[in-house]
Amino acid sequence: MVFSELYRALAARPKDAALLNDRLCQVGLDVAWFAEAADSYEAKWDETRSQPAPFALEPDHTLLAGWILAGMRRTGPSHDVSDELLKRMRARAAERPCGITNPLPAALNVRVVAWTLGQVVGDIDRDLPFVPVRPPRDPHVAAAYGGLVEYCLQLKAVIREPWPELIGTATFVRGLGLAEALKPDVGSYKEGKARPALKALIQEARLVLPELEFNKLQRHFLVNDFVSTRNTLSHVAPDPDKPTFVDLVDVARTWDDVAPTVSGVTQFVCQQISNELHGSREVDPSLWDRIRWDLEVYV
Repeated sequence: MVFSELYRALAARPKDAALLNDRLCQVGLDVAWFAEAADSYEAKWDETRSQPAPFALEPDHTLLAGWILAGMRRTGPSHDVSDELLKRMRARAAERPCGITNPLPAALNVRVVAWTLGQVVGDIDRDLPFVPVRPPRDPHVAAAYGGLVEYCLQLKAVIREPWPELIGTATFVRGLGLAEALKPDVGSYKEGKARPALKALIQEARLVLPELEFNKLQRHFLVNDFVSTRNTLSHVAPDPDKPTFVDLVDVARTWDDVAPTVSGVTQFVCQQISNELHGSREVDPSLWDRIRWDLEVYV
């Protein structure tokens, strides 16, 4: 059902038809394929929707969808596609036995972040934590981001708010570490790597975020000097003319305090994955012929 609604949504974007057609032509398809694929996925949905748990297809189905979306990474923000897809998912999930709509099962709780397809897991937040179509290629970044997702899943489940101060500040340390790892070649010994990495990542985000969301991201990480906050929290000893540890000790006591950091890091990671998928050879002209059998044969 996810793929059926995604491809119908993309087919309904005439302004992007030429770009999507060019993308699909790289793997021997064209925009007419959207209708064929949507019908095939719809038929599979009809076959399986009475099952107690959502039916999940093999990862190559998600990879193909993610690869197609990555081709739109230069067209502007992806929020409208994400919101439309979520709206469709909620309407279609209501067709399931007992009308599952809130919260959606993770398999149906899909989003598009920086033109990267993925799903929201857990019930801590409407949009977080986010598991993308595939991990970043860098195994260290992938492991660190996976750890952040796992950590977020435990926050509200294990400890009541307000949290002990170390609980929330751990996201600041991991978040900035991921930013630096995503841009390892920027910065210098003199200026450090953290601020240049954040500036580069935020500049990339300008194209794929609405202005309001971009301004929030820039304010959180640059205007409010996230690097200094992280340094104070991790180094403890005061720096002249900087807020002290005591000044900042209560900065991350609730989910609302840490959500902007987690959201920003998610944005940065998804930008990287979209970049990788855009020029990737993970999808080839034979992929659809291989995976469409999953839709024709009950597995």
